[in-house]
Amino acid sequence: MVDAVINVISIVAFVGVLVCLMRQSRRSLVGWHSPDGCDFVAAARGVDDSGTPTKWKVVRAHLDPSTKKISLLPRGARSSDVRGTFDVVGRPHDSMTKGLHARHAAFVVRNGDRDVMVRVERASVPFDKLNAVVDAGQ
Repeated sequence: MVDAVINVISIVAFVGVLVCLMRQSRRSLVGWHSPDGCDFVAAARGVDDSGTPTKWKVVRAHLDPSTKKISLLPRGARSSDVRGTFDVVGRPHDSMTKGLHARHAAFVVRNGDRDVMVRVERASVPFDKLNAVVDAGQ
């Protein structure tokens, strides 16, 4: 009887550790960037038909500073609102950045009539690259 209880406790503890490690690995994914800062993982969200921002989605991004374009590739089929190649147009209005943590910065990218907000960490190379692209366009 005691051995069965120990086995159950061991299994529950093992599964708990696995779940914690999986959550931590997903959380640490956002913020990765290549050494040159042009390829990175960020969060992005679009705007639905009613004008309401959608949920943040994890995207792989590739920035081409010479053309001022960024390609976003999200996971999943339901993320088509943030998939594609966009022009980097600037920074969002202060009203759109409410609730954004102080360590994050947001940039607006546009493809035709679709606007998407891309969120990166302030202390990262992609932040510096995106800032340079926005400042060069103004």
